[in-house]
Amino acid sequence: MAPFLFCNIAWMKSYRGVRGDPPKGGGSYVAEHGTGTEVHNFNDRNGVVRGYVQVTGTINLQRLGGTEEAKELRDVTVVWVAPSPLGSVIVGYYYHATVLKEKLWDSRFPEREYNVTAEPRYCHLLPIDKRTFQIPRGPGGMGQSNVWYADNQGARFIKNVSAYLKTGGTVIRTKKAARLARSSFPRNSDPLVRQKIEEKAILSVTKYFSSLGFTVKSFEKDNLGWDLQAYLANGKYLRLEVKGLSGKSIAAELTPNEFYHTQKYQDSYRICVVTNALQTPNLFVFSYTPDHHKWEDKDGRVLRIEKVIGARIFAG
Repeated sequence: MAPFLFCNIAWMKSYRGVRGDPPKGGGSYVAEHGTGTEVHNFNDRNGVVRGYVQVTGTINLQRLGGTEEAKELRDVTVVWVAPSPLGSVIVGYYYHATVLKEKLWDSRFPEREYNVTAEPRYCHLLPIDKRTFQIPRGPGGMGQSNVWYADNQGARFIKNVSAYLKTGGTVIRTKKAARLARSSFPRNSDPLVRQKIEEKAILSVTKYFSSLGFTVKSFEKDNLGWDLQAYLANGKYLRLEVKGLSGKSIAAELTPNEFYHTQKYQDSYRICVVTNALQTPNLFVFSYTPDHHKWEDKDGRVLRIEKVIGARIFAG
């Protein structure tokens, strides 16, 4: 098995530049300058992806199986880790990467500094909702250094990481955000059918987040402003509002209570829309991107939110 190197970087959505996607939690340099070299870690530049992790000194290639004289080591699995509302989690990875002992500089590219390279086909960025694998911090885990060799964790840990990478990643590619067409808000008039649609939608969302390693609990009857809570082992959770639809259009209504909580808990709130619920359910999970001020799913679909004003009238 190839050696594993875990690299701590700032949290981003796409790692293809800071425009509309500024890094968060990447240390003092990122906090001061609002950017860092890792912001380009998933950019394909002429058939090469150049990654960067900030290191004090050099990367210890000997701990990865290299020689004392080696200046680089090939065929390393590099796992990128970043802070999230759920803790330190895996956000992406390179297979068959070349790790450099010392960083290099190339002024032709925006990333300029780099200490990891790989072919684009071996570089995988995880969708936000699949970033659930927590990396231990502190004694025995990833410490203050931004690089961690995990050579004290044992084979079982690496085996679990390897299994997660094989099932969780998507190959990086450029995608244009799809614009949602305006549509009406169809609502089935039969209450029994509506109930069945809602049940199917809840089941679809529960299965999806359970497959990602969450423990999902229902709070549908508690009027919290969301339907489900998806927990990780550390007790942190996402708030899931579920909308079930019988048709194929993504169009639904949020109650005032639900809309209020989408704003209050933007980091941990997810709007989960299940279309075609009674036949072949399709799930779309929207999370808030603060720098775009939009709710987007992993494929770039954007929710258009229209505020409406209502009133109650009485007589007698």
